[in-house]
Amino acid sequence: FTPKSLLDKLPNVGSVIDLSATSRYYDPKVFADINVKYTKVLCVGQGIPNEGSVDKFFKLMDNFLHSPESRGKLVDLHCTNGINHSNFLVAKYLILRSGFQPADAL
Repeated sequence: FTPKSLLDKLPNVGSVIDLSATSRYYDPKVFADINVKYTKVLCVGQGIPNEGSVDKFFKLMDNFLHSPESRGKLVDLHCTNGINHSNFLVAKYLILRSGFQPADAL
């Protein structure tokens, strides 16, 4: 997708978290120009995200969810390969931060 196509489909996106291990897909300036926060959380493919990546993701989500400016906004989480980093991080966040049972987080 492109930033424009993303906002055409989901106009209330407030943040994009890019979990890919490359910078070839997105230009952070494009997101800044359309008032969407873009953050890179480096997750190397074919493995589980390391503690630093998990901590950074958790802090981003905590800040987003508790920010008045984010009310009614969505987070677009994107990865390109590996073991599905997006689902792993969201499930871990729901379990550890929101008290979900593992089966419910999945």
